[in-house]
Amino acid sequence: YDSSMINGFQLATLAGPLCEEPMMGVAFILKKWEIQDDSS
Repeated sequence: YDSSMINGFQLATLAGPLCEEPMMGVAFILKKWEIQDDSS
């Protein structure tokens, strides 16, 4: 599950919003990462 979240984030941030150029000068601050097990 963790790797799919990381891969999705990498795909979303691989190219910028204009012309698919790499994003520069951008910071993402993840304050909380909580995984809930809903298999009850």
